[in-house]
Amino acid sequence: HGGMGLATGGGVILIVSPLTIAIAVPIWAICYIAIYKKKYSPRCVTIALPIAVVLTLLFIPVAAQVQWLLVLMTFILVVRHLPEWNRVE
Repeated sequence: HGGMGLATGGGVILIVSPLTIAIAVPIWAICYIAIYKKKYSPRCVTIALPIAVVLTLLFIPVAAQVQWLLVLMTFILVVRHLPEWNRVE
């Protein structure tokens, strides 16, 4: 159930800016290990992806179209997962 939006968004970002994913995965892993609960994995993505995109935009030269795509994909994924942030199971 779920995760398809994250996978699709991650796949798009992987194609247009693989270094962003290379930055995001370790950040996500640290967050995931610190929390150590599978159900919080999307929350870790909501934290890791914006950090990775900001670092990419600041330190890695990418085309303007890629910059806009990264910002748009990040915005969509974060907004999509904010309502689930305080979900209790």
